[in-house]
Amino acid sequence: CFSLVGCSTNNRLSDVSEPDENGLYHCFFDKLERTFTLYVPEGAGKNSPLVFMLHGYGGIPQGFASFTHMNEQADKYGFVVVYPQGLPSPTDATGASCWNSGIVKSTTDDTGFLVALAKYLQKTYGYSKEYTFAAGFSNGAFMTHRLACEAPKTFKAIASVAGTMSGGAWAVRKHLPVGSLQISGTEDTLVPLTGT
Repeated sequence: CFSLVGCSTNNRLSDVSEPDENGLYHCFFDKLERTFTLYVPEGAGKNSPLVFMLHGYGGIPQGFASFTHMNEQADKYGFVVVYPQGLPSPTDATGASCWNSGIVKSTTDDTGFLVALAKYLQKTYGYSKEYTFAAGFSNGAFMTHRLACEAPKTFKAIASVAGTMSGGAWAVRKHLPVGSLQISGTEDTLVPLTGT
């Protein structure tokens, strides 16, 4: 949904596979095939916190895991990490993966997918509903702000690195009970600190 109002967040994932040789789980949401990877540190289980890591534009889960070293932090602190895969951008001929963060016109319901994935993991493995978070870089960071606006009952806090709130999310922002951490670079010319 390009509009931040009326997106479908009640759909469920279907046909969730076991991980393939690359560690990717395959599933369907809103008639589209979606993929994700899951990192479960030793000793994690029922009621473990769940952290969603949203890659930047053109990214993939495996590359983002390597880039962020979040699995090492999961080992240290005992939380589970899920790395969902964005779909090809509708405005990029190269097919670069992205999240529908409200910047460009798209009908992909990424909010619905991420909420459905969180609910699936919480129900299937017993991961904590109270401690489910989202963090992202660049395009993924923009998407975390959208989740804060549209899915505050699912994601309790967000961390945004090199991305801010899109104009679409800003237009419908409210005082929501979602904690946030914003990290911006003073020399970032692509996503300036001032947001302009």
